[in-house]
Amino acid sequence: MTAHYLLAPALADFATLYPEIEIELKLSYFIDSIEKDETDISICHVVDVEEDAVGRKLFPLSIGVFASRDYIDRELPEAGPKGKGLTWIGYGDVPELQTMIDASPFPQARVRHAVQDPQMHLHLARHGAGMAFVANWVTTVFPEVQRVPGTVLDHRRSTWILLHGDLRRVRRARLLVDYLSAALLEKRADFIGQ
Repeated sequence: MTAHYLLAPALADFATLYPEIEIELKLSYFIDSIEKDETDISICHVVDVEEDAVGRKLFPLSIGVFASRDYIDRELPEAGPKGKGLTWIGYGDVPELQTMIDASPFPQARVRHAVQDPQMHLHLARHGAGMAFVANWVTTVFPEVQRVPGTVLDHRRSTWILLHGDLRRVRRARLLVDYLSAALLEKRADFIGQ
């Protein structure tokens, strides 16, 4: 989602400024390994970087419980204790999601559906299908989504930009890393939230 909504404009501007540099972009919900030469540059949202790479920690990534304003207005006042009667948008059998739900104010809300795509979670939440854990910055792109009252943001993950160590002196790689770092830092407040 970060690539679609925040990096695309920066990459387009970079391509205009540096027409001689070609970018091969691979989007994944998994972390490709720099050590195993699966990627040269990586932007990732993780708790810890375990790779041997040149890295720049940009800022915390805040994740929280979000839903459409309509869903919150319609469903939250009618909810029972611990969220009974509310709905979570599920991923399927993902223990980390259940841990996050159990730690939320709504552990008794029903988990519905098995949707593997986080971007689809956002769009389902936007259209009133339930609550989802998404990044705080989504409210700047989709104002119809808001953090569910009574919830707090999780700041354990950070946004990193990583570069293969062999490329640290390669001009085109450094240009891209520096440009993307600056573009993301402009959005710092949206990533961190309150």
